[in-house]
Amino acid sequence: MTAANEQIDTAVANLEDIQKTVADLEAPKVIGGYIYEGQVLVRGGESYMADIYNIVNADYMYSDLQETGTTYVTFEDFYVKGSEASVLFYEPMGQKTYANTAAVFETAPLLLELPAVQADQVWAFEPDWFQNVDKLDQIVADYAAIVHPEAFPDHEMQYMVQVPAQ
Repeated sequence: MTAANEQIDTAVANLEDIQKTVADLEAPKVIGGYIYEGQVLVRGGESYMADIYNIVNADYMYSDLQETGTTYVTFEDFYVKGSEASVLFYEPMGQKTYANTAAVFETAPLLLELPAVQADQVWAFEPDWFQNVDKLDQIVADYAAIVHPEAFPDHEMQYMVQVPAQ
């Protein structure tokens, strides 16, 4: 067996373990997206991000969108759906880090009122997130530990960072 096959087999086994661990847990509502040029982009329900949310047993608020990539939604729609979510995943396309949630939502300060923001549950990609797709199982483990911290109490984040409160 080649090293690549071993890595894939290990990743598959790790993803299956994550799914088994969270299968019977309540699926918290989550929302994800990012602000770009004054609009909000979200991943569709057929996207790889939606797949990650499914693997970690999270109720993704845009799972009903029949898109495989990103699509624009209004700030109002994002706010309404985000009002139900306990975790907000912010996808900083090209942005390295944020000082705090006020910096994330400076162009949309109303989003600072979202329950996930108020509960200090805003998470963003680490700068090298996209360069680590070969470690998808480890990335998914971060998502699982964020969504179900009680199931992964000793998990150390590698690819996600909690955005500090304002």
